[in-house]
Amino acid sequence: MLIFILFAVNTYTYWDFDPKRGYGELDYTPAYECYHLNTGELCEESNQNNNSKLDISENVYEIMNQILNGNEEILNQYSSDELKIIRNTIYAKKGYIFKNKDLKKYFLNKSWYKEYTSDENQISLSSDEKTFIDIVKSYE
Repeated sequence: MLIFILFAVNTYTYWDFDPKRGYGELDYTPAYECYHLNTGELCEESNQNNNSKLDISENVYEIMNQILNGNEEILNQYSSDELKIIRNTIYAKKGYIFKNKDLKKYFLNKSWYKEYTSDENQISLSSDEKTFIDIVKSYE
């Protein structure tokens, strides 16, 4: 039995801070969504793990949404290094310039990452982002 899988990319819009434009709508495209070619239905892997470990930084707002809606147990599937990336992605999306060599190298490889400031006081976090960061840090 052959199963064909079609990969489709959807773009979602969310509100966030862009260092050059300020707050506003930004587009977010997840790593992928998988559909069965013959049925058009989402693959089981996509249904069960939309927070694909292929690129967790691309899914950080989806992860944050689940955490803030009471689904903290999803954090158990990530290693402490992955949790560190998840937590620091919030800062990276706001243009924070990392002092940590590993984080700096990781985020410089992301097309969306634009260095803006190394001054933590210039990074404005919403109350949801602060809560999310605290929760993720407690799982590290």
